Amino acid sequence: MSIELQDLWPDDINVEVLPPVAILRAQLEPLRHKTKGILQAELDVVNSDSSNLITYNLDIIAPSLASYRHRILTATHDKILVYPVTITSACLISRRVSESPEMPARVPALPRLGDMFSKSDEYEEFGSRRAAGEREFQHSLRLILKSREVTSIISSLIARSNQLQLDHEKSTSSN
Repeated sequence: MSIELQDLWPDDINVEVLPPVAILRAQLEPLRHKTKGILQAELDVVNSDSSNLITYNLDIIAPSLASYRHRILTATHDKILVYPVTITSACLISRRVSESPEMPARVPALPRLGDMFSKSDEYEEFGSRRAAGEREFQHSLRLILKSREVTSIISSLIARSNQLQLDHEKSTSSN
């Protein structure tokens, strides 16, 4: 008697998956380029000896404003298993998907981003989201980086940096 055993592994296994750190690092240069060097992004890695977790902090830095730094997000995962990864950002708090610059304003009453993810997905009121894999991580990262909150931070820091430059030019031309 011959028994045929089935392959029970998922059919959609991706062998080209990237870890969160690679995806986050890929975001550093584009910000400097898009802002013509006025702003920079920096990724700090916190590798705790006391826990099995690695934390990445993504900050925007305005070098001309005494290197003012604004935290955009924190991503945390196990030292060995990079997924799931927990993303924490103020942008995830009660944010509406329709507020994204990519979404047309005419889209009626879409659910809040937080409502899209159940408590079992570890959405918390303080702005955390758990991504099970690369695709979910990139989706969450895209929502954060293109959010109105981050766009506002970028615009504010550029405006302050430009004003400082104008004040400097004005003071040197009047001397």
